[in-house]
Amino acid sequence: MHRVTLVDGNKSVTETAKLMTTVATTVTREVGSVLVAKNNEPVGILTERDILKKVVAAGLDPTVTKISQVMSAPLITVPVDTNIGEASRIMIEKGIRRLPITEGDRIVGIITTRDIAREMAARFLSRKKVQA
Repeated sequence: MHRVTLVDGNKSVTETAKLMTTVATTVTREVGSVLVAKNNEPVGILTERDILKKVVAAGLDPTVTKISQVMSAPLITVPVDTNIGEASRIMIEKGIRRLPITEGDRIVGIITTRDIAREMAARFLSRKKVQA
């Protein structure tokens, strides 16, 4: 599960992309998305893919385009006790690659398709060892 970065929806795409790069450098981990906030409440998600497709490819000016204009919404979340199979099903059904995880009313992390692939590979490899 990845850490959550919450950014106000009025920030520009450029400011947010710089923040994503700074956070990635600071935590030595790739930051491929941020949650977009309105009144400090998460309302959507902005991903690297959103920036590429909805801003760059569309010819929008990232210095004036607000992230709330190009975020993916509504925000789809699952509770922390959701099993990996159900999380995978939701991601496939909704066509999303990142899924925020909630505990009560707050978002505690994000899982990605890469996280699920790693988990499935680990399970598969551990089964092969048991069978050998």
